[in-house]
Amino acid sequence: MARVTAKIGGLLNLRWAKITPVGRIAIDAEDATIAAIGARGLRCEGCWYLNSTVTGGIFLDEAQIVGDHAFMQAPQMTTGNGGFYARNGFRCEGTVNLAFSTVGGPIAFDNAALISTGGKAFTGIGIRLTGDLRASPGAVFGGTVDLAGGRHLRCRRTERKPLDRPRTGGRVAADPYSRPSGLTMRSAQWSGPVDLTMARIAGGVDLTSTELHDHGSLTAVGVSISGDLDLRGSVLSGRMDASSAMLQGDLHLDGTVLGHEDGTSLRARGMTARRLNFRPAGSSWTTALSRSWPTAGRRGPLAAATSRLISSPTSRWSVT
Repeated sequence: MARVTAKIGGLLNLRWAKITPVGRIAIDAEDATIAAIGARGLRCEGCWYLNSTVTGGIFLDEAQIVGDHAFMQAPQMTTGNGGFYARNGFRCEGTVNLAFSTVGGPIAFDNAALISTGGKAFTGIGIRLTGDLRASPGAVFGGTVDLAGGRHLRCRRTERKPLDRPRTGGRVAADPYSRPSGLTMRSAQWSGPVDLTMARIAGGVDLTSTELHDHGSLTAVGVSISGDLDLRGSVLSGRMDASSAMLQGDLHLDGTVLGHEDGTSLRARGMTARRLNFRPAGSSWTTALSRSWPTAGRRGPLAAATSRLISSPTSRWSVT
């Protein structure tokens, strides 16, 4: 077992190392203070405890955390403005747990594989994040992605480090090759958009009581969701676009507050779902639905239509 409990003023360099523990713990860096971690190509055959303070970034591209006890346990970890990068062949055969951590910069799982069969592939419950959460292209999640209670803080950095990719606002992004088995952002507070365009999600999407600020739109164009898309009680400062989305479960909009972009609050052209629960919050929403749009609670696929539901002079629902 490799154990780190001291203050390390420079880079902790584990590049291309191989760690095979006798027990289940391969790396124990609990309560350490480290300038930065470079572990490209690391092979860690056991669990990694990383509840530490890292003043720079964590770079795990091509690293492998494998074996019967494979997981990364880093709750309440704190990083500086370097971010958390696990890309380009990174593989963890258990949970990556960053619950209640503070990450100064992006979290990137581009072209990574997080495999936790029947469990959580990535846990970011209560996380505080100042950059993007990216999972494209080619990321595979063999388990749930859980961001319940997470908070994105608007990024206001002036310096750029070589591997940093800051944006003005934050972003949760997936792409057609990203396959989480569920996405949970329940009660999260996020600054920026959530983009699930063309993603394939083998489970439900839980955005109940989520708040998306600073152009906080939800784009789910062409998404395929095996369960429900649940936005009950959520507040979006931007619009929702679910055009051509395919939901095997229900779309829940009870108590949802939507902003608008170019005067449109909701687009759902060509969307199919088992059932629509539609009781939006606020007196400004229209209560009359077109006959070609299913009433709340009606079962069956959503019927095709070209009508528009007007809720105010500056905000409208565009649906089919």
